[in-house]
Amino acid sequence: PGSVYLQVHNDPNCSSAPYTCQRSVSVFLPWEGEIRLHATSITFKGESLQLPHHIHDLQLVQISQYVLVTQQQGFTLAWEGMSGSVYIKLSPEFVGRTCGLCGNFNADIQDDLKTSYGLLTQNVEMFGNSWMEMEPHQDRCPLVPAAFSSPCAHIDTENLLKVEEVCAVLLDLPFQSCHDFVSPLSYMASCSNDLCMSGPSGDVVCQ
Repeated sequence: PGSVYLQVHNDPNCSSAPYTCQRSVSVFLPWEGEIRLHATSITFKGESLQLPHHIHDLQLVQISQYVLVTQQQGFTLAWEGMSGSVYIKLSPEFVGRTCGLCGNFNADIQDDLKTSYGLLTQNVEMFGNSWMEMEPHQDRCPLVPAAFSSPCAHIDTENLLKVEEVCAVLLDLPFQSCHDFVSPLSYMASCSNDLCMSGPSGDVVCQ
C-alpha cells in the first residue's frame, strides 16, 4: 500500500482541557492532496465536499454521526467530529509498517511507545510530545507536562462512583467475551476520563 499520513490538529485554545478538545484531522494522500475532516464539514484541497464522495480509490461516506474514509484493501478511518474521536482500522499489508501515536501494528503491545527519534520509553508524555508537529505560521503547542492529572482527580466522590458504575458495563457481557483478546482497561480509563469531564450522561456514554 502507498504511504498515507494522518495528522490530528488540536484546537490551540484547549491546552487547559485536553479531554474536551475540539480537533480536526488531515489525511494526506500521496500525489492527491489533503482531506481535512472538521467537526461539521469535510474539505479536499480546501474545497468543501458533499458526501458521499469518491477520490480515486478512496470513498467518503457519512453513517450516523461518523464520517468513514475507506481505501479498498488499505484502511478505514472513522471520524466523529463533535467529540473529536478518531478510529483507524488497517489491512494486514500495514502490519509492522506504521509509526506514530497508534504504534507500529506488529501485534506486540510492549514496543508501541517509540518516540519519533526511535527511543522506546514507558513515559507516555515523552512519547506523545515527541510526535508533536509544528504548524506553519502558528505558535508551538505547549508540551504536555510529566504526570499530568486525570480529570477524575477533581470531582467529588458521589459523581466518581456514578462514573465508575457507568464505565463498569465494559466488564460485563457482551464485552466480557472479548477480554481474552482485547483488554478493557484502556477503554475503562478513556470512559472514566470523558465522563469525569462531562458528567455520566447518556450521549457521552454512547460515544
